[in-house]
Amino acid sequence: MKFAQTSNKNPTIEITPLIDIVFILVIFFVATSKITDSQFLDLDLPSTESFNIEGSSISNQIYVFNDNSVIFKNNSYVVNNDELKNALLNELIVEDTIILSIEGDVTHKITIELMDFLQKNSFTDVQIRTLAK
Repeated sequence: MKFAQTSNKNPTIEITPLIDIVFILVIFFVATSKITDSQFLDLDLPSTESFNIEGSSISNQIYVFNDNSVIFKNNSYVVNNDELKNALLNELIVEDTIILSIEGDVTHKITIELMDFLQKNSFTDVQIRTLAK
């Protein structure tokens, strides 16, 4: 009986496909990595054409400008100031519609913080409109 001879070759691993896969992974991670430190979006607020100012009084309007100033009831305040928050809580009625008139260059952080403050204090009917630059 004749047996097949086995050769004593060392097994090898072909690394050509491995190099291709590693190269594709490097391209993927470079393309999806964060390149800049800034995580802010540079968005322009849209202008409103269908804004209905009827049914809301001037006393419920809050004007926010890009220099971090807020005008409410003909008084000037600084954004996120306790004086502004106290004035809003004392002067506004929860059931009324509140209009945030925001200048187009105001950062979204200021807008969201002001809306969050109003919502936490039970002001649910808040409208936003943008002011012309």
